[in-house]
Amino acid sequence: MDLKRWSGAAALLAAVLVPMALGAQQPQREFLLVYEDHVKPSMAESYEASTKDMLKALTDAKASTPSFEMMAFMYDDFTYCYLTPLKNFGALEGVESDWMKVAETVGKERWKQIMASNAPAVDGYSELVAEHLPAISYAPAAPRLKEAEMPYFVDYYYYVLPGKEAEFKALGKQFADLYRSKGVTNGWNIYQCLLGENLPFFIVGHDAKDPADFAAWDQKDTAALGEEGKALFAKVLSLCRKIESRPGWWRPDLSYHPPAPEPPKPEAPKRK
Repeated sequence: MDLKRWSGAAALLAAVLVPMALGAQQPQREFLLVYEDHVKPSMAESYEASTKDMLKALTDAKASTPSFEMMAFMYDDFTYCYLTPLKNFGALEGVESDWMKVAETVGKERWKQIMASNAPAVDGYSELVAEHLPAISYAPAAPRLKEAEMPYFVDYYYYVLPGKEAEFKALGKQFADLYRSKGVTNGWNIYQCLLGENLPFFIVGHDAKDPADFAAWDQKDTAALGEEGKALFAKVLSLCRKIESRPGWWRPDLSYHPPAPEPPKPEAPKRK
């Protein structure tokens, strides 16, 4: 993980999103800065070791800056991804400066060693910025599984035709309404990529226990949607240039959650 690449993504993110903030007041939106390392399969073990060394360095330094928040997951093709949530536009400026100063936070020599051990395992990298769209995602009233019971997931990438984004979103809303009407107990989330390659595209994420659990319930849910579901999906296909499915696993062992900042120490009482 190269801090220059992180800072570059932050700068591009600001270029895309800051103009939005200058217009009319927006409702609270959920953005994610996503960094991906494409790791050589034969060096996955050494890559994970160096990443855990980086996490330990951040932990030892008690790095509490929100910019260091990283929720990790791994696709089956050995792509390691790190999600950094952005609560508001004001957080954008801090991401770049915080990662530029990370060597000072953990120690310049230690950071240099971590980067040197990490780099040979990485064949390439990519970055994207996505927005979660809860209004057209589906959250069942009574989920079949708790979040902690679903370490596995399948992400579907829908590369839509340029200019068809609004139609895709409308179909997402119709799908959510259909799932709700059928009482389906498995939810899913839709994300729109705002910055990255091969735009425009959306990601629809489904979580499950494992591959067998996903396959079984995907078949049941598809059957529950019936002909209405088939008709809606045919409309989705008509809007797409390409569709990819990317299975993977959440990796909490490669994630970092900054500790809460320590409260200031009370001043000693002054002698009168």
